[in-house]
Amino acid sequence: MLKISVNTESEVNVIKLEGKLSGPWVRELKRTWCDVMSWTAADSVVVDLSDVSFIDSEGEKLLGDMFHQGAELRNGNLVTRDIVNHIKQAENTIGGR
Repeated sequence: MLKISVNTESEVNVIKLEGKLSGPWVRELKRTWCDVMSWTAADSVVVDLSDVSFIDSEGEKLLGDMFHQGAELRNGNLVTRDIVNHIKQAENTIGGR
């Protein structure tokens, strides 16, 4: 199960995730991402992963897409740290940010 909430903090939209980013929850996050993108710029979005306990390969791919489009990935635990670092390194390798 995954809880998704969207809040605005000082002109930055924060998508906070709590739980497991896997299976049908990846599609739900993608829907939320598309909704947020319809009314804001990607570079004003932070994805807070500090309360995520698991991310499957599809979830990692979606987070990579979100990062590539300009979202900031904020990790705060050991589960997400390696995945976020992997996404950022892959982006740097292909000439991204």
